[in-house]
Amino acid sequence: MKTYELDENLQVGRSSRKLSRAETKMLMECVGNAGKGFCRNCGYCLPCPEEIPIPDIFRFEGYHDRYGLKDWAKEQYRLLKTNAGDCSGCEQCIELCPYDVPIPERLKTAHQTLQ
Repeated sequence: MKTYELDENLQVGRSSRKLSRAETKMLMECVGNAGKGFCRNCGYCLPCPEEIPIPDIFRFEGYHDRYGLKDWAKEQYRLLKTNAGDCSGCEQCIELCPYDVPIPERLKTAHQTLQ
């Protein structure tokens, strides 16, 4: 997060304006995504023995699914040196992830979506 984004977030948090129904709905959808299985892109899962850029892949999947940038996400995925299809299932990443994301399982889904 950039400092200007932090400043903007602080201003919004300090304002007394109530959220609209649409804003509340969007916020609740985001909160629902923050459960098990949601990658926060912290990078603690790295390094991967197969050199898979796990956070990048999940970010591309997010752009594909949430923002509709399907072609862009697939192109970025195609440019990777190693991708989710290279996962050996060693589960080292699961041991490192503080959010209990089932990473190998999620990588399979991401690979199916992005290939």
